[in-house]
Amino acid sequence: MTGAKLWRAPANGGDTASTPVVASGLVLAPSRGQVKALRAGDGSQMWTFITPAGSAAGAPLIG
Repeated sequence: MTGAKLWRAPANGGDTASTPVVASGLVLAPSRGQVKALRAGDGSQMWTFITPAGSAAGAPLIG
């Protein structure tokens, strides 16, 4: 690893709700009203989960 940026993905609303989590080749990135799953290798989006109205998306829990 060189520390070079591999990719960048926009967050909903321009910011993240908490620190993304990396597991099993995915980056789980919470932002305003949703959680996105991105491929760790290239940043392509796998899926998006829209959180219920009024809920906050904290750090995803992997277990």
